[in-house]
Amino acid sequence: MAKHYTKLIIEINEDITSKVTAVKGDVNSRYLDVQLFNDSVPLDLTSHTVTMSANSHPDSNFKVPINKFIDGVITDATNGRCQFELKTDILGQTDVLILQISIFSGQQEVLSTNPFNLYVIDGLRNDEQIEASNEFGALVVLFSEIQNALDDMHAIRDNFGTPSEESLQAGTDTFWKALEKSIKGSADLVAYDIPSKIGEETDEEPYNTVFGKLNRIIKLQLKDGEEIFREDGTFTVPEGVNQITVIACGGGGGGALNWNQSPSGGGGAACVKKTSSVTSGQKIQITIGKGGSGGVGGSSAQDANGKSGTATVVGNIVTCPPGQGGKDLSNDTGGASGGSGGGSGGNSKIDAGAGGNGENGLYGVGGKGSLINSRGFGGGGGSYGDGGNAATIVGESGKDGGYGAGGGAGSSKLPNSYTGGKGGNGIVIIRWGAGSD
Repeated sequence: MAKHYTKLIIEINEDITSKVTAVKGDVNSRYLDVQLFNDSVPLDLTSHTVTMSANSHPDSNFKVPINKFIDGVITDATNGRCQFELKTDILGQTDVLILQISIFSGQQEVLSTNPFNLYVIDGLRNDEQIEASNEFGALVVLFSEIQNALDDMHAIRDNFGTPSEESLQAGTDTFWKALEKSIKGSADLVAYDIPSKIGEETDEEPYNTVFGKLNRIIKLQLKDGEEIFREDGTFTVPEGVNQITVIACGGGGGGALNWNQSPSGGGGAACVKKTSSVTSGQKIQITIGKGGSGGVGGSSAQDANGKSGTATVVGNIVTCPPGQGGKDLSNDTGGASGGSGGGSGGNSKIDAGAGGNGENGLYGVGGKGSLINSRGFGGGGGSYGDGGNAATIVGESGKDGGYGAGGGAGSSKLPNSYTGGKGGNGIVIIRWGAGSD
């Protein structure tokens, strides 16, 4: 059987201005579909019941005054939705009824809406007269348009979908919220992320941006050259070259592990950039320094100290001393740098705040210190690469250093499988021609 649902949106504390009508004599077909709000928030009807009182209007002409209570059915408790059937005893006479919805918790009334009117009207239908009138065609068109509009609304809902749990958590549960978040994300990308990767026109070492790489390409034209050594080897000076620029660093020191006390970061190795005269065909032996290992747990405090790296040697042109290892020692000053261009490791502390950051190197920045359970952990010193950061939680190894840089201090936890950060191995870069500057 066809049923008609009159939908009402009701704010508990506001007057209800909607005009509700029903046709006299309709049976098992008229319902009020109500959604209750409190200050624009759906009223939660969980564990409640709803009842609607219906009384004759003081000025009504009802032959038999009406005083009824209609039990409602809660259809969606969390969203405040409920329904009331308008039965024959309500729709038996034409006139005006005063309706009011009440919410109960158990037997106790909790909340009521403001009263509103229901207009019960006579049915005027006469099929032959309606079909013969001009109004019938207008009604057909009107209902057709209403159905088309309803189909469109359903299509919009189906195409837009309903918010997922991820959308709700991200605060993008409506189309406009999603669009606004997308606009903001694009603005952040343009303002911060992309520029940080593209860099500036003046970017130089260590060529980690688009402009930096472009400048490197411009410098290293066809007549120019570059050779990079990460392992021991021999550099042979190309024909026609009488001057080279060497960028080199030794091995960084390993970070300590807090086995008994508080660990410091490893020191960064010396890092230099030096121009030297050479002859075509000259062979230059290159030894790459190795990074020191990080401290480990063991039977003695010495095991927890980081180990020093080894030196990098480029013929008789340059020698880059290594960084020193950090120590598991209260208020230690951190592993010493290998010399100019290397940064010392961050110091350790007990009951005095976070450990120190590693010092910056010629190109790399020092690693960050941390604080764990009143113990300050030191970061690794920088060199050509960045120093390793100290552990930030119990049971975490320190981070390894970049090229020539010191490792960060680590935090022990049984079983002992954690270490201080390893110092970075050395590197040698040899350039010639216009790109050697």
